[in-house]
Amino acid sequence: MKPSAVFINVGRGDTVQETDLIKALQDKIIAGAVLDVYRQEPLPAESPLWKLSNVLMYPHCADDDPEHIDKRIVVLNKNIATIMNSQPLNNVVDKNIGY
Repeated sequence: MKPSAVFINVGRGDTVQETDLIKALQDKIIAGAVLDVYRQEPLPAESPLWKLSNVLMYPHCADDDPEHIDKRIVVLNKNIATIMNSQPLNNVVDKNIGY
């Protein structure tokens, strides 16, 4: 990444080598970072990320949008109907793959 680059991660915390990212931010190898996910959530109080002025940190809620409640109610209603009809649920989390 070039020195003016800003790294943005709203995906998965485990996809980033956090120690390398912290070093790149501390040494100004990149300009900054915007983070919504971390290797460990919640982010530990001792993490150096808390003290870096070139980092914007958000709680893990990048999916929040004005229609999120309505969308969740639609899924809930569909799942209630499937339960009542002895059908498989929609949007089931696969604990083996983590989502």
